[in-house]
Amino acid sequence: LPISPSVQIAIHTPYFLPSPYDSGNNYQGGKAYELRLLMDETHLLPSPYQTNCTDYLKMWRENGGKGPVSQTGVVQECRARRYNEQLDCVPIKVDYPHTNSICGTEVESNGSNPTEECLTLADRYNQPCDSISYTTEGKQVAITVGKPVVSKFMNAEEEMREKIEQVLQNQH
Repeated sequence: LPISPSVQIAIHTPYFLPSPYDSGNNYQGGKAYELRLLMDETHLLPSPYQTNCTDYLKMWRENGGKGPVSQTGVVQECRARRYNEQLDCVPIKVDYPHTNSICGTEVESNGSNPTEECLTLADRYNQPCDSISYTTEGKQVAITVGKPVVSKFMNAEEEMREKIEQVLQNQH
């Protein structure tokens, strides 16, 4: 964890809300960043084609815009549901959006293991027919702070522009 104020940001599709801590990036306050957003879009065909994909978006629409949109999401949704049924809370390690209480640090399941039970679902679901993923490439850049100086000969805007040009020339 950073020692200065920061923000976790995860870029995602509108169909799934990932944890910014698991799949996001950390940006520190008081610093500037140049980011480049890359999108990867994939469209596959369902059975009988070789890709044998699962149309999660169709299932998502049929469920009123709720539910998992990937094989991993199916497993995580199952885990959240099973843990909540057993413990009336969901462990923080379950990466699926929910409105249930978060369990304390010591999580003991009474009898069955929701993770093992839910992993069997992965065999019944395949890769998504339609998927969009985002990645970010970024770098931290310097912040230039200019202090306006009152001049009889130049207005503050002209003077600021001149100072910025000088700083940029000195950087190259």
